[in-house]
Amino acid sequence: MLRQEAHLGPGCYNHEFGTMLYNLEKTPVSKKGYGLSARTAARFPPCSTTVTPSPLQYQKDQSQSTVPPPNKTPFSSTTQRFKSQSVTTENSPGPATYNHDVVTNRKVNWPMCFGRPDWSQLPQQEKKALRVMVGKANGFYWYYFVLPYCCCK
Repeated sequence: MLRQEAHLGPGCYNHEFGTMLYNLEKTPVSKKGYGLSARTAARFPPCSTTVTPSPLQYQKDQSQSTVPPPNKTPFSSTTQRFKSQSVTTENSPGPATYNHDVVTNRKVNWPMCFGRPDWSQLPQQEKKALRVMVGKANGFYWYYFVLPYCCCK
């Protein structure tokens, strides 16, 4: 059991020895190869200062407006901003040149049969695919193709 002196008060003890920071700084570190705990570099490298330009060196101050010289104009400032549109009869029809009585929002009729589409009333495309028929005779399979008959010319 450790015995301490009874007359020691606050601020009279060694607070630097045995702290976490003391232990981290005094950890054995080897600069050549492996050593105790296999550390080869400093645990906390010294803070390095990077060499970067100051914010004033990036670009010049543009808070003040600059007036271009009289013989130069800024980019695209001499082009016409709003193009004048010629009014012709093709662009704008005159009064009473269009039909007011056009039926709008027409409902499309779809042939239905008890709530389902009636496919027999809809136009269908002619089938052009081949059918393959398989037959068997004497233990051998044979195939033949059936072409759809077309009566149109």
